[in-house]
Amino acid sequence: VSTQSTGGKIHQLRTDWLIDPFAPHALNPSRTAFMTSDNWATVSLSYRADLLNSSSLASLLRAFPHPFAYSNGIRKKARLEAMRKIAPSHAEAKAILQQKYFGYTDPSKPVLSFVGRITSQKGVHLILEAVPELVDKYQGNIQIIVGGPANYSDPYSVHCAGNMIDLRRRYPANFWADPDNFFTDGSLVNQGSDFE
Repeated sequence: VSTQSTGGKIHQLRTDWLIDPFAPHALNPSRTAFMTSDNWATVSLSYRADLLNSSSLASLLRAFPHPFAYSNGIRKKARLEAMRKIAPSHAEAKAILQQKYFGYTDPSKPVLSFVGRITSQKGVHLILEAVPELVDKYQGNIQIIVGGPANYSDPYSVHCAGNMIDLRRRYPANFWADPDNFFTDGSLVNQGSDFE
């Protein structure tokens, strides 16, 4: 796409907003959003840093004086309060977590949890690849939860979903995941996991 072939506007948007000067043959609707915004934000500090340092739009994003990150969209005080309502202590939350996802409790078994989107950005495949080795190394004395739905239009997510289903079948006492459903126990995981 070039500015000459668009007649100057696409969908009533200024062409210089839509076409990245560093990739003049590609449309970038995100560029338009940023060009017309007063500020921008992400859901985590690390994602904000990634965008500011390695995004194709990094130079444009750095022009904003105060981009902010708001982890999980929940204020810390509200999050801690929600966690205490589920269980007043880590030990009690861990017992609830183990019973719900593994059918038994064992305070001596560490619980490692991931909750998030099943995307390459999150590196979920690394957790999944480590499960057999961790279960073997710790002789079954570990429990791993991967909470997050798969996006079946994304090949990476589809691959991870297949691995999640296989690992749950092979290690029912040690691994839990349900890529077909949205995970709703984030606060319980925050309170009850030994490692997140």
